[in-house]
Amino acid sequence: MSGDAGLLSPVWAGTAAESLTDDEALLRAMLRAEAALLTATGAPKGYASAVLALRLDVRSLALDAVAGGNPVIPLVEAVRAAVPPGLAELVHRGATSQDVLDTALMLAAEDVRGRLLDDLGTVSAHLAELADRARGVPAVARTLTQ
Repeated sequence: MSGDAGLLSPVWAGTAAESLTDDEALLRAMLRAEAALLTATGAPKGYASAVLALRLDVRSLALDAVAGGNPVIPLVEAVRAAVPPGLAELVHRGATSQDVLDTALMLAAEDVRGRLLDDLGTVSAHLAELADRARGVPAVARTLTQ
């Protein structure tokens, strides 16, 4: 059984925003935040890339999150298990679960913003083209809805 299919959120179901804000996208964003933290602590570059490449089961992560009340706690455990023991202590160093979750949500919001700006640029270009084509077309003018 899959997660939220959009039945109660039909406005975004099937849109690009859906794939940028679903559970998988949030998981990827949390991994991006943890990878950035690893980079900031001076871990070798390959380890941040390895964190980004992790494939974790979203459902299992959600179920494991019940005890601590947020998905970052089991995420950190999974990331620590994926890096060599000497680097495990650098994972999540100096951060709180809320830091990672907030950062992940902002990363996801930035992804949506970027997509929205791209889409608006496309719409704007199409409208400009339509205006150029229709500019010289004669049209009967009406005033006061008559």
